[in-house]
Amino acid sequence: MAEFESRFGDLLGTGPGADDGDDEGAVFRSAVATIEESRLDADEFPTAGGDRPDDAREFDRLQAMTVDVDTADKLLDVAEELSLSHLRLDEAVGPDTDEAIREEVSNLLRVVTDYRRTVMDVRLMPLETAIDAIPRTVRDVARSQGKEVELVVSDADVELDRSIVDRLRDPLVHLARNAVDHGIESPEEREAVGKAPEGTVAISAERVGDEVVVELSDDGRGVNAQAVRERAVENGVVTPAEAEQLSDDETYDLLFEPGFTTSEEVTDVSGRGVGMDVVNRTVADLNGSVTVESDPGVGTTVRLRVPVSIALTEVLFVEAADQTFGVPMAAVEQITAAPPVEEVEGREVVRRSNLDLVGGLPEGVEADDAYPFVRLASALDLDATRTGRPTTAR
Repeated sequence: MAEFESRFGDLLGTGPGADDGDDEGAVFRSAVATIEESRLDADEFPTAGGDRPDDAREFDRLQAMTVDVDTADKLLDVAEELSLSHLRLDEAVGPDTDEAIREEVSNLLRVVTDYRRTVMDVRLMPLETAIDAIPRTVRDVARSQGKEVELVVSDADVELDRSIVDRLRDPLVHLARNAVDHGIESPEEREAVGKAPEGTVAISAERVGDEVVVELSDDGRGVNAQAVRERAVENGVVTPAEAEQLSDDETYDLLFEPGFTTSEEVTDVSGRGVGMDVVNRTVADLNGSVTVESDPGVGTTVRLRVPVSIALTEVLFVEAADQTFGVPMAAVEQITAAPPVEEVEGREVVRRSNLDLVGGLPEGVEADDAYPFVRLASALDLDATRTGRPTTAR
């Protein structure tokens, strides 16, 4: 980073003789100053690669040292500052900008990207730290209800951002408690239907792309979809007619309604209607999702899908009325070239047939149907006359 800053400063002429009246140069110098400050901040953090000890075992110990939470947050702040500096430089680069400067701006993107990935690796911690309380929870609930339950945990060394691991701790404990309380039968019930007297609650995790899938399953009685529908009607969540139209998968979604419970009585473990809705909200706040699969008499699986990290979010930059906005990529359904715009009854519309949508038109949609066309500048009440350029995405 220091080498890059030095080369970039030489190219820009950021020394005492630099022309402070040059607007483009001022932007470059400001960005370089930010980069230099970020580099100095990063230099404050000790690393194991400094003065190497003679004892190889001591060096290995240093290499394995973890970074404390405050330091990880500071490193992330540095990464954010560097990213902003690159954006300012990238916007300042124009067709008349020196080729060497353009090349260094591209190099900066590579450096910032590598640094950001390193910072994110520093923030990762294994999922197993979020489930350290579950064995005791399972044991205590099983003992209080006279049940025999084995807890099986696999692949809990999958790593996620520490903030996500912290947020998942309570939801996973609740799901484990729920599995023992609602799912696992008593030894007598299990033997009566040909099962082993000891039930099983299993927790597993898998990294899938930029997400981690956490599954908590049990081999208990499963979810009675019809009982859920009836309770939903009793609670006024759905009407009897709506309940009849629900598939089992749609019925399981009702379990996440606030205050919903299938328990007939309130106990220390369940029946208060507080839990599954909190699980759903917590995971949704992490930009994740929760699904339930159940086979009556066989068992239930609750599947959580969460991103590996939410500390840094990929965004789509769009420009309107000479202003730049960032839209989280997770909220972007489709990106397509701007189609011809028509005016119908005083409103701008585009024909679906002119939209180059991935997968084509939805089933049952006629090609002549029209979408309302909304200009971002108008929707945000911006002064669209400030620029003659059309709205662009990059």
